[in-house]
Amino acid sequence: MFVLTKLLIFVNIFIWIGFISASDKRQADDDMCKAKFNILCVKDVITKIGDVTPNVNRTLNLIEEIIFENNPNTKTIDSFINYEMATIESHLPKSKYHLKFFLDSNIDKNDLNHILSEAHYAISYYYNSVNDILSMNDIFAFTVDLLLRQIQDNLRYEIICRYRSILNVYSYKWPLINEVQQIQFSETKYRSSPSLTHNVRSIVIVRLLREWMNRLHLVMTNFEYKYH
Repeated sequence: MFVLTKLLIFVNIFIWIGFISASDKRQADDDMCKAKFNILCVKDVITKIGDVTPNVNRTLNLIEEIIFENNPNTKTIDSFINYEMATIESHLPKSKYHLKFFLDSNIDKNDLNHILSEAHYAISYYYNSVNDILSMNDIFAFTVDLLLRQIQDNLRYEIICRYRSILNVYSYKWPLINEVQQIQFSETKYRSSPSLTHNVRSIVIVRLLREWMNRLHLVMTNFEYKYH
């Protein structure tokens, strides 16, 4: 009986170790981040995230400028953009904890977890959405696609991976990139110009992502004043 009890304990420990190993492996399975999650100061990483958002916004603004320069009928494209926005609005990532951040005088570790997880999901969501636009392979959108790839790299290496490095410090888990959804646009195909569908979807992503960049910038640059 004693031997059987020891055997059961050993089996349980073995299963638990296997579970932990599988969980740790899962966090690296999507190969999003090349560098290991070793950071010396969480606040420094948060500051870097806040610093990169204006650069992303400049590229987002440039994309919108290029598209509208090549589409002089702004009323038509705006109507299509508004239609798509109304279609997807209820499915977009929420910013509940980012909004709460501005209402609270101080935040604790639990608040930080919610803010980081919320932002990581949202930026991963838009990363996947950009990837969906790029997969259209629109030959008339070469310049816009180049800029979207730059945005995607910014989101991946300078924001998503930095969020993961902080989440890792606090032993928080995050979803793999293929577990995160993306924008589900309407099935409408806009045929009045060769790249209109691509352009409409690109501007929708640009505007939504710009809102998130502004949100992240405000939270990240005010973080040190509220988290102690």
